[in-house]
Amino acid sequence: MKFLIALSLLVTSVASIASTRSIFDLQYLPKAGTLFGTTDASVTNTNIYLRTVKADNDANVIAQTVGFSVMDNLLLSVSANYLESSTKLSNSDTVRLRGLSDATVAGKFRVMDDAYIFDILADYLISTGDSEVNSAETRYDNKAGGGIANVAAQFGSKSADFQWAVLARFTRFFEATEKVSGSADNDSNAHNAYYVEGSTLMNLSFKDWKFKTTLFALSVDDYKDDSESNASVTEIGLAGEWQYVYSANLLARAGLGFTNTITDRIQQFNSWKFNVGATYQF
Repeated sequence: MKFLIALSLLVTSVASIASTRSIFDLQYLPKAGTLFGTTDASVTNTNIYLRTVKADNDANVIAQTVGFSVMDNLLLSVSANYLESSTKLSNSDTVRLRGLSDATVAGKFRVMDDAYIFDILADYLISTGDSEVNSAETRYDNKAGGGIANVAAQFGSKSADFQWAVLARFTRFFEATEKVSGSADNDSNAHNAYYVEGSTLMNLSFKDWKFKTTLFALSVDDYKDDSESNASVTEIGLAGEWQYVYSANLLARAGLGFTNTITDRIQQFNSWKFNVGATYQF
């Protein structure tokens, strides 16, 4: 009988911790009526070793998300980013990409919020038109040229000192069009991508400091456009992020990540990414 009572108290305690909502949660979902946002800035350096050409890419991104918790188990959000990217080829050519992305609308629905947490996520990038390429200046904009849909499921748990979560996501890239100045449009076929990640979050010995680790893998199907066949992509990465809980409504973040990408045409594709950001709620 004492064992059953102790087990019941343990389960109740874990469930109580799980049902609390904190701004640093891996599976962040604030209480109903909460307005929240995230602001992130990142710098990425990528070394690309093609079979005949070496390239170096530097990319700077500022991303913004604004959302609202409609109910305790449902939130809606919208996000966009601004990107500046420059790829220097070994033959002295430079390819530039710059501009504001299309907006992405997203939702998260909490199915389970007990000892374990289970969420369903979905989002859609709303294409506002074709992407554009200035072939004379080798300059691209930051438009996708077509819609992109994501559906994902995330499962995890948390205690007072430790959280973990796993996520699986399916992506559908719809047909896209790239307008090339002085040339015919370049149309890409629809194709799919598959993504999985595992994350942990632990308290550090310093007060109000936490550390998040993420291991992820991505696979993109091969597809064709009017100019060539694009090989499938396999990507794996590891990231770490330090977090400081300034208050119950403000979280500061800084992280570093490494990604390795392999395709049939690229012998080596290594990226280092440094990011800073904040999450806030009202």
